Amino acid sequence: MDKKVMDILLAGFNGTITEADRRYYIDNCMGAEEKEIGKPYFEMDAAEALKFGVLSHNNTKGGLTGYDCQRCKNRGEFMIIKNGKAYFRDCECMKIRRSLANMERSGLGNLLELYTFDRYKCVHPWQTKAFNTAKAFVVDNNAHLLFICGQSGAGKSHLCTAVASKFLKRGMDVIFMPWTDASMKIKQAMRSEGEYEQLIDKLKFAQVLYIDDFFKGDNAARPTSADIRLANEIINYRYNKSRIDKTKRYITIISTERTLEQLQQYDSALAGRIIELTRPNYLVGLFGEEKNYRLHGGGQ
Repeated sequence: MDKKVMDILLAGFNGTITEADRRYYIDNCMGAEEKEIGKPYFEMDAAEALKFGVLSHNNTKGGLTGYDCQRCKNRGEFMIIKNGKAYFRDCECMKIRRSLANMERSGLGNLLELYTFDRYKCVHPWQTKAFNTAKAFVVDNNAHLLFICGQSGAGKSHLCTAVASKFLKRGMDVIFMPWTDASMKIKQAMRSEGEYEQLIDKLKFAQVLYIDDFFKGDNAARPTSADIRLANEIINYRYNKSRIDKTKRYITIISTERTLEQLQQYDSALAGRIIELTRPNYLVGLFGEEKNYRLHGGGQ
């Protein structure tokens, strides 16, 4: 700011400004906030000065990255005036920013771009039925568990990942659990009580839990007793919370190559809870060679 403008401002605040200097400032020096209010800052009353401060703040560029928001200029918040006082309020872009952060933490990585509803091909009626069931689950606020079982190549992970992506984009916290790797890590931590609880609680308390390739392994082999105990601890907790706590929705998404009949053989109580949580109709079975889409060039 040059000396002339500084002198004009000082004179304005002191009440000694000349009309010529006042006119010079209005014509050449007023900022965007002053122009919006319609007068120089040194002539504003308390309410106008408050508005000036809010406008100045909201016009300031922030340093947040990852998403370009024109409304808050990447600050993540903006100021409002209510009952003569200024307040901060989160910008809507924070839901998107939290969603993007959740995507990075979820472990899904590039799968979110590859496995979308738009990229799922409905060539056969069974695909259309599975697709419609997955989409219905996303918008059903009373749904708790989507269970898609089927052979390799049937599109289970594609649909389950597309569902998880929709919840992520709502700003919900999604935990991705690739069963084989995650269960092995948790079982190895059983000797350390603190570490085990930290790992298992993350899954039990997740707003959205996506278990991919549940009980993955040789389909002729029964899951180990440790695997079944782990599955029961996670599913039982989420089952009980969904019945008791009606204020919070615990969403679970499961893909598996195991049949429901196999699960009943392994542990009938576990299978029963899964069936109950999938009500009214969020249990999808995709078995049969004709449903191995990769064999027929579908790429799913």
